[in-house]
Amino acid sequence: MDMLDDLQGLFARLREPAETRVLIITGAGRGFCAGADLKDSRIDRADASLYGTAAAHLINIQKKYADRILEMRRLPQPIIAAVNGPAAGGGMCLALASDVIITGESAAFTPSFINIGLSGGELGSSYFLPRAVACPGPRKS
Repeated sequence: MDMLDDLQGLFARLREPAETRVLIITGAGRGFCAGADLKDSRIDRADASLYGTAAAHLINIQKKYADRILEMRRLPQPIIAAVNGPAAGGGMCLALASDVIITGESAAFTPSFINIGLSGGELGSSYFLPRAVACPGPRKS
């Protein structure tokens, strides 16, 4: 959740006229992004009372993630995802929403949100994934 807040601030600054011409997103350490921290108390369903119902709570969290993807696509600067390891769930979607994806040998993409029943929380991956893996040209025989 902290990363989402940081990204929101960054994207807001990048929308203003600035000298930044390109944005490169990468992970620190051995991975790109593991996605949502399901142990974060702000995601925990126990805090659902803050929003009235568990469903409203999950919709609010989903909207926060989805808004970052929309903000990425609205930036005037191209975004490069340098995927240096596992990109899971929301992390995979951040990479897929980028304009260019550069992968290292340890890169791996996992739509882990499916494993917890968040098929509606796919953050545009069903749109971006086919475009990212489209054949770039003729195949060698």
